[in-house]
Amino acid sequence: MLIDRNDEVINICEIKYSSDEYAITDAYEETLRNRASLFKKVTKTKKALQHTFITTYGLKQNKYSGMIQSDFSTKLFKDIFIFFAAIAILPCNNGEIRTLNFPE
Repeated sequence: MLIDRNDEVINICEIKYSSDEYAITDAYEETLRNRASLFKKVTKTKKALQHTFITTYGLKQNKYSGMIQSDFSTKLFKDIFIFFAAIAILPCNNGEIRTLNFPE
């Protein structure tokens, strides 16, 4: 998700569901840097880019988490996933249960 702000900053938001704190690895840090670089190149933006993480249990602090300017964790985020998982099982008119399969 991108948030294009009026103060010449674009937040590049990563939204992650995890059953524990989300840990950024060396490889994922490189992926984030490459995405930001590609975004600047393709859009030709002069705005500052900031990485923001939205997670269920927060961001695990490690040597790779320093590149993230802000992170948010919320139980509501977990509840949203549970809600969507619950509606994945739908009753049909004939009383049968139909399951929706979501790609991983």
